[in-house]
Amino acid sequence: ALAEALSESGADTIAPQIALGDDGQAVAVWTQRIGDDVYNVAGNRRDATFKWAGSELLETNDGGSAAVPQVAVDAVGNATVVWEQVNSTFLRDIWANRLSGGIWLGAKKLEADDTGAAGTPQVSSDSAGNAIAVWDQFDGTRFNILSARFDGTQWSAPQPMEQNPNSAEAPQIAMTPDGRALAVWKQRNGPANDPATTFDIAANVFK
Repeated sequence: ALAEALSESGADTIAPQIALGDDGQAVAVWTQRIGDDVYNVAGNRRDATFKWAGSELLETNDGGSAAVPQVAVDAVGNATVVWEQVNSTFLRDIWANRLSGGIWLGAKKLEADDTGAAGTPQVSSDSAGNAIAVWDQFDGTRFNILSARFDGTQWSAPQPMEQNPNSAEAPQIAMTPDGRALAVWKQRNGPANDPATTFDIAANVFK
């Protein structure tokens, strides 16, 4: 098969990601430079007939660059995209957009805590369209792992996934078709200023 161009011709694009549904529907996302130094999240979706709909912006907030988009697609082609975006105070927030019935519902910020930067978002969904996003966030002292759940209608408030007094970073999330989820991340086993400190791998389950 011949390769297809999914982004706009001439656009400076980086960080592509793709997810595939059970029926062949797919969503590809990436960051795309707008103007001199701002990156937006853009995407393209493929329907069940394997035709791409065309590139479109998934967020248009040019106050700060967006980065590292991640995407999950459920069994019938609904999609959830998450990313980090620099805000007016030069910290990073976590944002999401949902594709439902072939329509993007609009960008939504998942957390509003500007004590410290949030980053490295990941997302997974079940076959019914529920989704869980995870990310790490600095609280002024340490990094914590937070999560938010989309229940088919709305996003929950952020919830902590660990209570360790040492920093936790770089989460990953996976969901089964029936909605069970498992998250993993790297967790310091001592203070950051202790040269003997190393990272362990920790996990938590959502039932």
